[in-house]
Amino acid sequence: MLSSMNTFIIVHVVLSLIGILTGFIVALGMLSAKRLEGITAPFLVTTVATSVTGFFFPFHGVTLGIVIGDISLVLLAIAILSCSFTRTFRHCRHSIPRSPERQSRSRNSPFWCCSSS
Repeated sequence: MLSSMNTFIIVHVVLSLIGILTGFIVALGMLSAKRLEGITAPFLVTTVATSVTGFFFPFHGVTLGIVIGDISLVLLAIAILSCSFTRTFRHCRHSIPRSPERQSRSRNSPFWCCSSS
């Protein structure tokens, strides 16, 4: 029992450390206005896995860790849905044909989307 619990703790900690590391990388990307889609998925997966594995520790009753895990999973679900909707709509936006008026507007203008020409 003790050996399997130690293995479980190690897996939980490794997932946590990977989540923290990838979280820092994603945060740095956000601060520099870069979308790092390749690292966002591992961040979300390891963070969800950390929260889920935290529920399997042998605690009785409601603890602060369980409450934080619940809040974390709700926020992560919102983030995952947001990422999937953003990805879906981004592909749809590029597949919609443009009107001839919009095609003729110069993309060099910073106000190309709202110019009236």
